[in-house]
This record gives sequence, C-alpha cells and structure tokens, in this order.
Amino acid sequence: VLALWTSQEVQGYLTKSVPGGGRDANQEDAEFHIISNPHEKSDACSSSSQQQDGEITSCSASSALDWLLEPHYILTQPMAHTQSESLLEMGRVQLWNVPVPLYRMKQPARLSAAELEFEMILVRDLTTAGHTQVQAVDMQNDPRQYDSWFPGYAWSPLVLLEKGNDTSIQSKVSWKHVGWKFTATSHDNELSHFYALLVRRETTQEKVANRIGLGGFAVPGWMAARVGTM
Repeated sequence: VLALWTSQEVQGYLTKSVPGGGRDANQEDAEFHIISNPHEKSDACSSSSQQQDGEITSCSASSALDWLLEPHYILTQPMAHTQSESLLEMGRVQLWNVPVPLYRMKQPARLSAAELEFEMILVRDLTTAGHTQVQAVDMQNDPRQYDSWFPGYAWSPLVLLEKGNDTSIQSKVSWKHVGWKFTATSHDNELSHFYALLVRRETTQEKVANRIGLGGFAVPGWMAARVGTM
C-alpha cells in the first residue's frame, strides 16, 4: 500500500511532472484517510476526547491529524535536497486524492546514538489551531540545528501541549514531540520555512494500512528542559 521511490524516481518526479502538477495516471497509489479529531464514540477514542477549552486532549492529540492539516498547505513535490545518509526511503501516499511524499528518515549517529527512525509529511504551514497548540522549541545557540535532514534549513522540534480529559481530578499536562519546524538559513531558499509532521499508519480490521494519523512521543529530557523555559 506504500509506493516507494528510488532516487532516480525522485529526480524524475521533479523534472517530469505532468502538466497541471498531477502525476502520470499509470502511477496509482493507495488512498489514505486522514484520522480526524473524533466527536463521537469510535474504536480509537470516546466522545469526550475532543477539543476542550481550546486545548487538545491526549486522545485526539495521539491520533488526529486533520486539525493540524489543510490540503493546500501540503508540499506535494519532494524536496530537491535531503541529507543523503539520513533519507532511508521516500514513499508516496494519496491524501485527499493527491499524491503526497512520505519521508522515512533516521537521525545521524552524531546527533543520536539510537539513530531513531521517523515517518513524516511536509507542509508549508499549520492551521490556526495548530499554531495555537503547537510550539517550536527555541534552538538558539545550539549548533545541532544546522545538522539538518534538509540542507539549508535549520530545525526546531515541534511540541504539542496535551491535556488529559479526566475531569474528576486535575488534568495532567504534558508535552509531546510531533515534528519539526525547518527555517531557511539563506534568503536564496525557495521556502522561508516549512513543517515536518510525524505520522503513523494504522491498519483496519482488514489488515490494510489505509489510515494515517499524527505520530510523536513524549519529549526527551533535553527538549523538556527547553520547553520549560518557553
């Protein structure tokens, strides 16, 4: 269900797109459905797991992607330059009937001994709700930000404020790492900034991975320390 691109195909995508920005009709990809912010009981979350008092509860934050994403913000063309040792695969998925690059990257060992792997899609901007709930961690004076998956862009982790939905006790607040903001280091770059959102694919009862939602994990210690100063 996930079509993978070779480096040659990526270059071909960049140079041989069909008129109007579409793709060759012979290249058919499985349609993935965006996991929405649930407002009624479902397999994933209950009706209480929706936006409360302007904040995203832990359930919706762990799966919903639609509140962060607008179709016209999605970057449908692969980035021309990526860090070669970090790009493991580039796939494509259909979202809203549009082929979207899906990147599988790993952290270089010089930044993380664990060399963690991530899947992500790129967007030019976040929704209004996204800007309200998601913050970019300040990486000022940290040279690691320039060791970037996308050369010419410095990275800042994106963190999401999660609030528990148990109203019987004081709600537990925590931060979740959901992606990165990449900011141009030169005025010559095509984009001034963009966002990489972590995603995860989910399987249905038919064992078909045709749903895609927001990925992420609890912030690590060094990131939590920086979040605490925000």
